[in-house]
Amino acid sequence: SRLGDVVEAVPDLTGKYYGITNLSAEEMKDLPTYLYGIYKGFAFSIYNLVPTITSVIGVSAIPALSTSWAQRDKAGVHQSSESIIRLTAMIALPAGVGIACLSGPILQLLYSGRPNAVIIATPILTVLGISAIFAGMAVPLTNMLQAIGKQTVPLKNIAVGAVLKIVINFILVGTPEINILGVPIGTAACYAYICISNIICFIKYSGVKPDYLSVFVKPFVAAAACAITAFAASKLLYMVIN
Repeated sequence: SRLGDVVEAVPDLTGKYYGITNLSAEEMKDLPTYLYGIYKGFAFSIYNLVPTITSVIGVSAIPALSTSWAQRDKAGVHQSSESIIRLTAMIALPAGVGIACLSGPILQLLYSGRPNAVIIATPILTVLGISAIFAGMAVPLTNMLQAIGKQTVPLKNIAVGAVLKIVINFILVGTPEINILGVPIGTAACYAYICISNIICFIKYSGVKPDYLSVFVKPFVAAAACAITAFAASKLLYMVIN
């Protein structure tokens, strides 16, 4: 409904903010559905790959962490939790940053026959790439809290994150200059809150503080190097091949 309000206020929405003036009559007729379809069908499916992969790590790690916690083996809890977070970060960080940096080329490769949709989906996927980092980290952290008997804590964090997303979506989607881009921004804010609050809660209830340098900083530096290399390689290769 918020997209509908924006389209009603700015009928030439795609022309004014995306430079697209050649939409078909059918696309213009139901522009809110068209924009949301691009978000869900083009960008979201790529973003969702990251949390889908990292969720497997969280589920597989529960038995070892639960066993260490039940035996009051603090060293085992520390080792298991650090391994989970580090492995998750090593997947989520480079994948998310890579998606954000190469959102345009990725979409052009997959949907070369839909140039208008690619133009609209590119900034959406860029934001979702950042969101994928937090979403990918949040799922295993939820599993870790469940493994130490704090099943309700991540549910509360998820509920707060959901409310945050709804509020941000309502405000930003209703802003013509932002429109559909408000949806991935809300998603990023939602999962950033869930991820950070889950980390804080795990440290609080487990008494285990991870080595931030090893778990977060080093994977982030490696991910940044991957992203810079991928972006530079992409630009150089475009000079040789399309």
